[in-house]
Amino acid sequence: MIWRCLKRAMDGFVESSIFMKINDGYSFRNSIEILERLGVMPVLTFDKDGLSIIRGNETRNSEPSVLVNVKIKSEKLTKYSFESSTNTVTIPLNATCLKKAATNIGRSHDLTLSKEPGKKLLEITCADGNKTSGVYGMVPMEDVIETKYELSDSTNIKRICVIETKKFSSACTSCSSVGPGSLVIHAFPGRLRIQGRSTKGEVTYKIDLGEPPSPDDKEIENYTVSIKTIKAMVKFQNLSLNGTVACYAEKDKPLKLELDVGHYGTMTIHIKSPIV
Repeated sequence: MIWRCLKRAMDGFVESSIFMKINDGYSFRNSIEILERLGVMPVLTFDKDGLSIIRGNETRNSEPSVLVNVKIKSEKLTKYSFESSTNTVTIPLNATCLKKAATNIGRSHDLTLSKEPGKKLLEITCADGNKTSGVYGMVPMEDVIETKYELSDSTNIKRICVIETKKFSSACTSCSSVGPGSLVIHAFPGRLRIQGRSTKGEVTYKIDLGEPPSPDDKEIENYTVSIKTIKAMVKFQNLSLNGTVACYAEKDKPLKLELDVGHYGTMTIHIKSPIV
């Protein structure tokens, strides 16, 4: 399975006009923190339908082992406008700066992302009611090339289970502090198993999520994951109230996790074992 990356340059930014208001700013903040923990650069793409972030954790020497797709739908927002000479406007941002701005977004905060025509600045504003608590201007990173990901063989994957985000996050919290070794997510019909092994191969942690284990279960596939990935998934419970994680797995295909982001968007995460 290959995630093929097609690259093209960013355009249409300076003359564009963008305004987006999100009433539940806290869930957006946690989306950004998940991206940062996964090592994914926040490259925001706006169009008439809303905002999308499709990005992997690839480096110069390796293809991504994690791919994130965040979609915010314009029809779910109280205010959204997009004007540009191009169909899409892509804005690559510095992950550290964006996380710093997002850290100030509280549970009761609204959030706006705005871009005035002719200006080379994306503004992030958080407010509690009529009281503005922070305005942050961010300049895009021009030297970043937009990356297009092709997922032709990992979109039609069978759903195996649905897990409450609180239970999923709690399991990830428990295993995020295991010592040196490896963490593997095993996919079975109706459930996932997160299992840790020491450097000597001994099982140090094991938890099943979903249906109770059965002696007749046959493993569908397994995925080696990093501690960074597990720590990112701890944040799942903050994406939406009483949310769930829909889990999809098939042999020789990535693990796919689908979650709601507030009432206005979705996050899909594809995970595959890194190529050694």
